[in-house]
Amino acid sequence: RWLAPRLPRFLAAHPGVTIHLGTRVRPFDFEEEGFDAAIHFGDETWPNAGFHKLFDERLVATCSPGFLQAHPVNSAQDLLGLPLLQMDTRPNAWANWFGQHGLPAPPATGMGFDQYGTMIQSAIYGMGVALLPEFLATSELSDGRLVAAWGVPTVAEGSYYLVWPKVGAWYPPLQAFRQWLVAEAADPDGTAMLPG
Repeated sequence: RWLAPRLPRFLAAHPGVTIHLGTRVRPFDFEEEGFDAAIHFGDETWPNAGFHKLFDERLVATCSPGFLQAHPVNSAQDLLGLPLLQMDTRPNAWANWFGQHGLPAPPATGMGFDQYGTMIQSAIYGMGVALLPEFLATSELSDGRLVAAWGVPTVAEGSYYLVWPKVGAWYPPLQAFRQWLVAEAADPDGTAMLPG
């Protein structure tokens, strides 16, 4: 959702480079997988890899307008009794969010997801409250399919990094991609690309 819309600009500027995308939910061995780089959420714990921090993750508690109308929220505590959609790769996200609001971690009460795309769709259709990276929900928040359930975005524990095997650090296509991605990450919400 974030990278794919930007890739045509990279490919137009580097017509000799071919990109193959793959998804993994855990760090992997670059040598075994054959990837030249990975975009990783977490911290600088990937062994034998070079790192460049791209940006932090800001989370916003979102739901559909109809869900919010049926379940009015006047404080963070009001979310404790609602179905909270869970991201498998972020098992502590809600606990951290509630902790930032001075509240204890709630029990896991909502559906679990392994991809943000399906979580976003479930929130749109009123299945509960989704804690989403703000940059991934920009379109749905802008067009009103999702609304903030309560509060302002909070900073998540962890950041997005570009990582690559140290042995391949000077591979020319990787260098080009790294330079381009760092520039794109300087505006992760895409606001510099918006007209006006």
